[in-house]
Amino acid sequence: VVSAYHKFGFKLFAEVGKGEAGQNVFMSPHSVATVLSMLYLGAAGDTRRALGKTLHVEDREPEAISEANRELRKTFSELGPGVELIFANSVWVRTGLEFKSDFLEQVRESFEADIRGLDFSDPAGPDLINQWAATKTKGKISRILDRLDPLMVMVLMNALYFKGQWSEKFDPAESKERPFHLPDGKQKPVPMMSRGGSYRYCEGRGFQAVILPYGVGRFGLYLFLPKKGGGLDAFLQDLNEANWE
Repeated sequence: VVSAYHKFGFKLFAEVGKGEAGQNVFMSPHSVATVLSMLYLGAAGDTRRALGKTLHVEDREPEAISEANRELRKTFSELGPGVELIFANSVWVRTGLEFKSDFLEQVRESFEADIRGLDFSDPAGPDLINQWAATKTKGKISRILDRLDPLMVMVLMNALYFKGQWSEKFDPAESKERPFHLPDGKQKPVPMMSRGGSYRYCEGRGFQAVILPYGVGRFGLYLFLPKKGGGLDAFLQDLNEANWE
């Protein structure tokens, strides 16, 4: 399932990138995969087959997806000192409608999702969802919805909050303005951190990469630098699940 989520994540990033050419793209593919996996548990027929194909889990039963996500959540809880991760899910269901109890129980058990009833015609509805997101992200995301369609029957949500302390901290005195090279060849002075040390490093076709670890090293920031002559576009074309592996 992890491999399937990786494949889905890289394809999602590539598609989003097409519509955001020249812009910074920041996303959490695992969050999207989690929400679609919750939906997968309640789907049937052509809808289930389409979701399974999208997530690359079409050969797995919903129960296997549930078990895999349960195990994933366990690994996310073993962070070690120096790292804080909040990974929360919720399902907002329309009050007055009866939903299959086994579906709601599955998403509650496998994804630890909050199940909440909501009147989608109530103008205060978006505020309740926004407050949930703000709480789970410690105020980093305070607003995610402006309105709700009164005809909606369900809203599935995921919130992700991450804060990591560097395993080896940077000295603020070493931060200096240095030239940042833009894709169009221009340069822009920006403050850059600097430090020496021993890190996991990789040099591949058209790029260099390094991992800066957080905490005890279970999490890290992966930084990729396209080589001169190749450029960012060429690097992104090779950024897929197979090459990542």
